[in-house]
Amino acid sequence: TKWLARMLASKIQPTVVSYNSIINAYAQAGQTVSASHWLNEMQGASIDPDVGSFNSMLNACAVAGELLEAEVWLQRMQEQRLRPNVISFSSVIGAHARAG
Repeated sequence: TKWLARMLASKIQPTVVSYNSIINAYAQAGQTVSASHWLNEMQGASIDPDVGSFNSMLNACAVAGELLEAEVWLQRMQEQRLRPNVISFSSVIGAHARAG
């Protein structure tokens, strides 16, 4: 995004919060591909995603009704040794409901 580029140009290093904001913005629009891209970019920048990062990704899947994708992200979250919380499971349930 242009704002992340501006941060970098200003010599401000993005944090997990910066990336989570981007991921969440795409999640709210149900744009799972873009949300996933930014989560991967965050990891590529050696910034470890947190529970909020994965919850935003799970929310993107819920908004888009992508149940299988939500299940994959829940598994990836656990592989990162992060513990899913109520929001995590609620998002997967939401994906299930939207997927039918």
